Amino acid sequence: MTSYRSGLLLGIAILAVATSLAQGKKPDANSLIKQFKYASNTSTKFNILVQMGRTGDDRVTRFLLRHFPAEKAPTIRRQILWTLAQIGTKASAAALAELSYAFEEPKVSSAAKPIIRFLREKGLLWVFAEHLAQKRSPKFATAQSALAELLPTQGEDAARSLKLLKRLLRSRSYEARAAALIALSDVDSPDALKLIGACVEDKVERVAHLAVMILADRPLSDVMAYLLKALSSRHRKVVLAAIEAAKWGSSGELLKRLCDLVAHKDEEVRRAAREALLCQQIPAVVGMLIERLRKAAQRKRSHFAEALKFLTKQEFGEDWKKWQRWWAEAKETFRMPPPPQRARATFFGTAVTSNRVIFVIDVSGSMAQRYRLKKPLPMKTTTDAQAAQKALEVIKIEMAKKELIKAVSGLPFDAKFNIVFYNHKFHAWRKGLQRASYRNKQAAINFVKKFKPSGRTNIYDTLMFALANKGVDTIYLLSDGLPNTGTVTDPNAIVEKISAHNRQRVVIHTFGFGLGARGRRFMEELAKRNRGRFCDM
Repeated sequence: MTSYRSGLLLGIAILAVATSLAQGKKPDANSLIKQFKYASNTSTKFNILVQMGRTGDDRVTRFLLRHFPAEKAPTIRRQILWTLAQIGTKASAAALAELSYAFEEPKVSSAAKPIIRFLREKGLLWVFAEHLAQKRSPKFATAQSALAELLPTQGEDAARSLKLLKRLLRSRSYEARAAALIALSDVDSPDALKLIGACVEDKVERVAHLAVMILADRPLSDVMAYLLKALSSRHRKVVLAAIEAAKWGSSGELLKRLCDLVAHKDEEVRRAAREALLCQQIPAVVGMLIERLRKAAQRKRSHFAEALKFLTKQEFGEDWKKWQRWWAEAKETFRMPPPPQRARATFFGTAVTSNRVIFVIDVSGSMAQRYRLKKPLPMKTTTDAQAAQKALEVIKIEMAKKELIKAVSGLPFDAKFNIVFYNHKFHAWRKGLQRASYRNKQAAINFVKKFKPSGRTNIYDTLMFALANKGVDTIYLLSDGLPNTGTVTDPNAIVEKISAHNRQRVVIHTFGFGLGARGRRFMEELAKRNRGRFCDM
């Protein structure tokens, strides 16, 4: 009798909703709530929730907020979150924030970003964000990470986003803090830099290391104070990253920290500190190390002695008195060994000197082929002849991706860049030049990794698109063959048309994989007519 009565009430409620829809009215909230209470299967509940999303009624919001903990089916839990977004009121957006812990569930998590994007389109992002950013529990990690990724960090809303990201940095979820840091990497302001800098002391190594990596892209004069703090981190990975980022800086405090780190308990940190002192090229550091050797505990003396040997090429072991006597005579004329070459962005061995650059990369089918380089690319020295020969054997697309990722990774924060892959069509990473922030560089690297070679070679239309990017002053063009599709395919005609259109405004450097004589002439002439250089690999 009870099931019959429930079914009858459900039928009446469904009929009432159907009548409202037929008359062009919004579904009745009370009728839908009754339907949902009596619904016995997932399909029926799902359809009712879809109708609830059209009501715009906060009676539904309050009901779903109360009912949600009791609902166990992942499909329905996911749809309840969507329904709250679709109701489209401030109360429903706030309720959605309260239930955002559900995005931690495997079958619900993928809805986080689409739902937040939907709220942004409906003008409810800030209501949702204000409520969610107040949550400090790790159970909101997925939702907070998605929010950090989707907050606007440029334009008129940037200041508002900055306040929310500051709150997210207080989350007990390291994932949320990391996501907030990545978002902050895109913001060029003293306040954002201060927030990033504070994170080098985060208790979680991943977060502290990420903060140092973001700071490494910025001018050293702006971030040295934060890097000095990172040098005192208890996390080995953080200290190593800070040494690498700071080693070309100029600071008396930096010298002192590096001198201390040559006696660090970790061998890799000691080695990095010695090399960083060499980069400093300040002879007085020898005297500082001798003094530390004199005062050092027995267990640390060998480390200071090793650093002195590395920097001076002298061998007096741990005998600080001999070091002192030698230094008293040598310090006036002493010159340190030459430092290593300073790292900079390169593409196939060619320095990327422009700060407004587009990389135009061939991903046609032939780029999947194996190829033997004519000469080795700059790399770490190897004495293994077999390894050196093996390094010459490459798959063209994999080598192109590797070099492109290296070039993008080395771009400074004040640079702007874009990437265009081309086969018979062109595929741009973004519509225009983007700041070389940590976040943008990671997004670009992910874009690079996903491409697989296919199709033909359309150079003309791709170059015309690249030249149309506002602000670009240098293009790096890579191809392994002659153009064979597009608006213009004749190599000579392409050179003439591109050169006439460009009028030497943009430098075009060209790079060729296994080109024939005609292909080399084409790429050489294209570079020559546009103030660039040709590299035949």
